[in-house]
Amino acid sequence: MADVEKMKINLVKNEEKLAKKIALLAKYENKKAKLSAQWKKLTNEDYEVSIKSMDAKTDELSLYGKLEKYYSSEVAQLYFDISTFYDYSKWTSNPIVNTQDGIKELEQRCQKYRDSIAEEEKKVADRKASIELHSVSVNGKDVNVIVEFLNNWEKEVTDYWMKRFEYFEKEHESYYKSVIESSIEYMITCNSWEHKEQITEMWKDSPYTEFYSTYEEYYQNAKYRDECSKAIRSALHELGEEYESHFSIRQIEKWGKSKWSPKKEAFEENMRKDIAKEKDRKYDQLIKDVEGIVGKIIDMSHIEVGVKGDLEGYVVGDKAECELWTSGAGGFNTNVIVNVKHGQCFHFRFYVRKRA
Repeated sequence: MADVEKMKINLVKNEEKLAKKIALLAKYENKKAKLSAQWKKLTNEDYEVSIKSMDAKTDELSLYGKLEKYYSSEVAQLYFDISTFYDYSKWTSNPIVNTQDGIKELEQRCQKYRDSIAEEEKKVADRKASIELHSVSVNGKDVNVIVEFLNNWEKEVTDYWMKRFEYFEKEHESYYKSVIESSIEYMITCNSWEHKEQITEMWKDSPYTEFYSTYEEYYQNAKYRDECSKAIRSALHELGEEYESHFSIRQIEKWGKSKWSPKKEAFEENMRKDIAKEKDRKYDQLIKDVEGIVGKIIDMSHIEVGVKGDLEGYVVGDKAECELWTSGAGGFNTNVIVNVKHGQCFHFRFYVRKRA
């Protein structure tokens, strides 16, 4: 429901923008009406009639010159204020047209949010109803075996990625320490700066972000800029290839919302959100695949989790019966999870087949 709440917040924001746009349009239209009334009072004509009349005159004067000649300087000056509300060419900016376009866009965006919210809420309601409908009584408690299986999958995957992040933090610290040491070594080799001892002392215990920003500052005045830059990039590339081969750094950076120093709180929040979303998707897809074979599901009490942790059994529907099983890998061996460099996150596949 987290995404639904986010969509509701965005809907409210866009509805507020829409209300402001509508109020702005009314303001522009009111201003246009006042200027048009002023124009008619001065010329005894509608604005568009006057402009068409001036365009038809063949003397070699600008439109402003014609207005001043055939009407008055006051009319010519008024032209600059009123024309923007009547000009619809693509080369000029008509505030009324632009605001109308903005209103149309916001209305479409708001409707899209409303449709998406309704769709997601229906999915949640349908999923809840499905879970309750297909639960069976175990020791006096209603249990949906598929949900229990997916909850286990969610826990395994969450634990796996949390251990992966712990490993990342250690490797991250070691990696950037190596980057700093190697970079300083290259800088000294390239004779890029005069105060080598001072720079080494400054950076030896610094986090990478501080090192990098300081490096950029010094780099601007580096005597041998190109040589230094090439050498440092080479060091970063070599170290980076080794660093990134250890684990899925890109996924950690994505969930941690930072390239250089992903934060554990952000990582865990976004990771859990994505995994929960994927769990719901897996449930919906399984029910859809089963219903595609058996029709309306009548009985799922023959499904159980086997000794290897996989689902197995069959489902009875109003049209047919189908076999259902999963094939999983990774996650059950503690050593596999801890050994993140070569580990395998628990994953599985659903299989559905019409029962003979």
